[in-house]
Amino acid sequence: MRSTHEGQGRGGRGRALRVLLGLTLGAAAVLAGLGGALAGPVTQGSIGAGGAFACGVAADGTLDCWGNDAYSQVSTKPTGTFTAVSAGINFGCAIASDGSLHCWGVDSSGESSPPTGTFTDVSAGDAVACGIQTGGALACWGLYVSPVKTGFPAGTFTDVGVGNFTACAVATNGALHCWGDPNNGLLTPPAGTFTAVSVGAQYACGLATDATLHCWGTIGGNATAPSGTFTAVSVGANFACAIATGGTLDCWGTVYGTPPPGTADAVSVGLDFGCAILSDGSVQCWGDNSDNQVQPSLTNTPPNPTVGTAYSFTFGTTSINPAPAFALAAGSQLPAGLSLSPTGVISGTTTTAGAFSFTVSAVDGHAPTISGTFSITVNPGPPATVSLSPGDTSGTVGTSVTETATVKDQYGNLVADGTPVQWTIGGATSGTAGITQQDATTTNGQAVLAYTNTAAGQDSVQVVAGTSPNTASMSATVTWTPGPPAAVTLAPGTTTDAVGTPLTETATVRDQYGNAVADGTTVNFSVSGTTTTGGSATTTNGQASFAYDAIFPGTDMLAATAEGGSTPSATATITWTLPASTPGAHLGLANRSNPYVYGAISSGAGGVLTWRSTPVNFLTLHLTALVASGPNATLFGTATLSSGQAVTFRLDAVAGSRTVRLRLSTGYDSGTLHLLSVTVSP
Repeated sequence: MRSTHEGQGRGGRGRALRVLLGLTLGAAAVLAGLGGALAGPVTQGSIGAGGAFACGVAADGTLDCWGNDAYSQVSTKPTGTFTAVSAGINFGCAIASDGSLHCWGVDSSGESSPPTGTFTDVSAGDAVACGIQTGGALACWGLYVSPVKTGFPAGTFTDVGVGNFTACAVATNGALHCWGDPNNGLLTPPAGTFTAVSVGAQYACGLATDATLHCWGTIGGNATAPSGTFTAVSVGANFACAIATGGTLDCWGTVYGTPPPGTADAVSVGLDFGCAILSDGSVQCWGDNSDNQVQPSLTNTPPNPTVGTAYSFTFGTTSINPAPAFALAAGSQLPAGLSLSPTGVISGTTTTAGAFSFTVSAVDGHAPTISGTFSITVNPGPPATVSLSPGDTSGTVGTSVTETATVKDQYGNLVADGTPVQWTIGGATSGTAGITQQDATTTNGQAVLAYTNTAAGQDSVQVVAGTSPNTASMSATVTWTPGPPAAVTLAPGTTTDAVGTPLTETATVRDQYGNAVADGTTVNFSVSGTTTTGGSATTTNGQASFAYDAIFPGTDMLAATAEGGSTPSATATITWTLPASTPGAHLGLANRSNPYVYGAISSGAGGVLTWRSTPVNFLTLHLTALVASGPNATLFGTATLSSGQAVTFRLDAVAGSRTVRLRLSTGYDSGTLHLLSVTVSP
């Protein structure tokens, strides 16, 4: 079983602490205090906690040190293989595999200048140290005024521990011998036989041959040592710890931090911290970590890489010697293209932007594992492509159209937030009054333009992302379609026309913004008054036309109504007049059957027209106009029917086919009738 030894010097940071680990004593392993000597061969895998640093002997015999390096007590640790190590306040000592003694760190009082020869045990305190030579004799060196250096006893010993101007040693016969400062109450140890001893500032403990603890002096609130059997004990400045026979840690006094659970093979208590080697071989420290003596740490944070750019970053650590080997923790992953070397260098080139989190572990020998979790953001490159969504599109005037620009770098990553974006609109839209959103920079790789327009037609929307010379652009066509019908106007509108000359009214239909409505909009026309008719037409370029001719002179009301929207409409009054008579025109009619017709009419001269049929009998008539053109003639007039009803009539005659058609203002229509004779001249 491995065991731990340590010592302690003056109060505060000046207290000396000595730790020696790795003791094998047959069936029982013993942890001695300051100045204690090892009672058997030292095994590898030991650890020692000092003032504000610690050292351990790794399984391969090399030394690991970490924590405060103010006096190079970490950075100048010796090379080679060792069997035991002891950490003082600002220096350390270790026994090499060949038994020689090596000390390092502060040497202002000769504490790092040990005697020659071979040793079996060593204890480093505050500016003074003691060791047990191969023959069992004690040797002390360092601060010349220390009573520890000058007052050690003669004889042979197996364990030594150096405290605060007090030291104790286990003689070959198992008896305890203490020397040094007579004022701290530690110079009278208990009687009996012991295997190890550990000395603190005003407190000491010995491990008896029956594995029980015997402690004297005072520590941390006058705490008392636990009962039971133990395999090791270590006294520090303010608290002490022992390993019970079952392997659990038991600490008392003013304990800094929380000792680890589980079972331990070795324990060492320093100034205000302690360290233990657990049964699984891991090192766990607890207590004050102001100098990273409990937990060495990484000292820098990797900066953010940029895609496509070579990256190199080296992790730094608090003082730890030798440098640990770095690796990614299980489940952690760097961005593609980057790798972590065992020396702590992240290097490579990545093309994948985004946020990444990973954990780095650094391990070396018996030093506590250094671990750090980091988050880096791989910055995208400058703009290389821009896409617009929806791109080419259409919208109805008065509504909003939104174009979203997505900007990516050459590797397809969304560009960084805040990338400049410039929008340009040209075409049907003028000015910026209709713009409701115009992002000047990207967010999550995107920028938005939203705007409305009241003029139908096409716009060209262009976006340029980035700054010169790293820019990318894209354009899209926005087609603005007119809105639903809102207004109708008629041309010529209210007018006068002669019967027989068809009249065309053109309806112009516009939306609420004055744009001509879409082609194909239906316009319904209706005519009431002297003439009753109607029809529908669809718009082209916002216009639809309707043409009609009156049968008789009079007044009509023409209405045009557009379908859709608010179904707007417009009206016009049409006054129909008699056409002018054709000078020199003559119409002759003759028929002796039903109807009986006889007529001889000349323009300007008048004439007679007799019409007898069922149900129309002209008794008297007044001729108002005769219009002739080639073989066709139209006669207008008024008549009184046999019933006494006054009517307006119209007679259309075709000489070539000898046909006539009579229509009355009552609605009567004879249809086409064949006569014996129809003549029209000229």
